[in-house]
Amino acid sequence: GGDRGGRGGGWLRFAPLDDPRAFAKAAEGARAILNLAGVVRGDGAALAANTTLARAAVGAARASGVPRVLVASSAAVYG
Repeated sequence: GGDRGGRGGGWLRFAPLDDPRAFAKAAEGARAILNLAGVVRGDGAALAANTTLARAAVGAARASGVPRVLVASSAAVYG
């Protein structure tokens, strides 16, 4: 399927690092951003993308006035 825009449970697809405006627009009106995106395999440089993704979530929150950002990980990051 394609993008399903709007509110009320619709899905939005965008690349958070390539399109920070879309990330901020998607977050408008939200009470929090839950960031579950991340790299779980690769070298140190690949894993460093997790920091970049978390910062993108914080930037989207700041740009759209969202008061909370929750960044979660999984057991995959422990090897």
